[in-house]
Amino acid sequence: MRSTQHDVIYFAHGDHLWEICAPLLARHVAQAGAWRYIADEHQPSQVAGALQARGLEVAEGAVITSASLAFHASPVRVAPIITALEELLRQADEPRPRSMLLLIEMTWAIRSPSGAVYLREYEAALHELLERQGASAICLYNLTTHLDSQLLLSLHMHHGLHDASGRFANPYFVPPALYRRRDERAQFLHWLDTLRPGLSTRPARSLAPPTGAVEPSPLAAQPVYDLEAPALFIARNSDQGQWKIRCFGQLRVYRADGELVRWQVGRAATRKTKTLFAFLLYRGEAGAGAEELTALLWPDATNGTAALNRLYHVVNGLREVLSPGLRRLRASPFVLNEQGRYYLAVPPHTWIDLPMFQELCYRGARLLREGDFNQALICYESAERLYTGDYLADIPQQYADYAEEDWFWSRRYWLRDMYVKLLYGIAAIHRGQGAVTTALSYADRALRIEPTSEAAQREKLLALHAARRRDALDRQYRLYCQLLDQAKLGPPSAEIADLYQQLRAQLTR
Repeated sequence: MRSTQHDVIYFAHGDHLWEICAPLLARHVAQAGAWRYIADEHQPSQVAGALQARGLEVAEGAVITSASLAFHASPVRVAPIITALEELLRQADEPRPRSMLLLIEMTWAIRSPSGAVYLREYEAALHELLERQGASAICLYNLTTHLDSQLLLSLHMHHGLHDASGRFANPYFVPPALYRRRDERAQFLHWLDTLRPGLSTRPARSLAPPTGAVEPSPLAAQPVYDLEAPALFIARNSDQGQWKIRCFGQLRVYRADGELVRWQVGRAATRKTKTLFAFLLYRGEAGAGAEELTALLWPDATNGTAALNRLYHVVNGLREVLSPGLRRLRASPFVLNEQGRYYLAVPPHTWIDLPMFQELCYRGARLLREGDFNQALICYESAERLYTGDYLADIPQQYADYAEEDWFWSRRYWLRDMYVKLLYGIAAIHRGQGAVTTALSYADRALRIEPTSEAAQREKLLALHAARRRDALDRQYRLYCQLLDQAKLGPPSAEIADLYQQLRAQLTR
């Protein structure tokens, strides 16, 4: 390896990873290089054992946990991680410290919502650290668990790619200084020079798109979900960095520095301000007319003019909430009025928890069907951490019951149903791994939300059978029958009735 490299390995499972890492590290050691492996989805003992089984000598302390280097702080912050990595490199008492190679498992980026938000910043900061210290690093991305957007980002931010046959230069690399500031023209010119050196020095006007050219919709490249992710309206003149918007539990908006947006400003009506933000976020690029918003916020109003005046004050209150100290509220880059319609514009690259939650749930379900239980568990547990409560839990019912459009309840029930499914999915994985107590705990959590869920009841019965608790199995089935009767849902299905009889018979023997 040259003096400084920031590379990537993509792998599908543990054995695949070890078959790449073991010979790579052996070659590095043969050149008198030192190394450290930062484990996240694997235990250090598992990593050491796998590498030793492939003939590599692993010294004590060569494999360390990501948690020990602040990767799992709450919330995740890039600066402490980089400080910890810098200290790790400094402590390496080697005759040639510039030969240090770090291998870093990257699943921390989906285990923490903050990790997902700051992945771009982390990779850029790591790149700068490596250049300062003259060290090298290889980031290890799991193809089965990392999100598509994270994989694409990783392809742009690493010099080269390693696989079992060696190292390959990455033609899609973008210098992190360009990528972090999201300068798309600079990225384009860099790639142009990669294709043909010097091409980017041509007159800029020759690179401009034809007059009247229509850009393809960015939605065409997005994953398709059963519950459509909001089509965000992006602020053209944002005066802030990216936001982080949490819709699970109470609505929370965090600025780029981690500061929580305070909804109470002066005499503004906090609940109406929050509702206006949530509804306009839901509407995205479509926006909402003034009459729609007055019907939402004052459903019983009889004086339309008075309601419009109230709306004017709530809109200005939201503008002040999002841009404290703004001298002219009409100049807000985030709450716009264009041709009689209101829009919520968010800073570029704003992160919202809903799309990530859905993608992790669907990915976990697919991996579970394929029998890849460890990777499914990583996805499910990451999604579980995102679900900090029901969708927009602090929006008052009077606004959720908006008569003109079901903007609220269907989304809440759909997301809650996804959460119940992931809970009994986690229960099934733990039961299969012999962790029966944990399986029962997750099944109970699912049933507390949906007591009549047949799938959750089925998982509870299977876990009780695994625990060999016949009396509890009988009680659980009787309780299920009573719940169905109280809800007037009829008797249990033939499938679950047969399952109960089979499990009971097996415990009777």
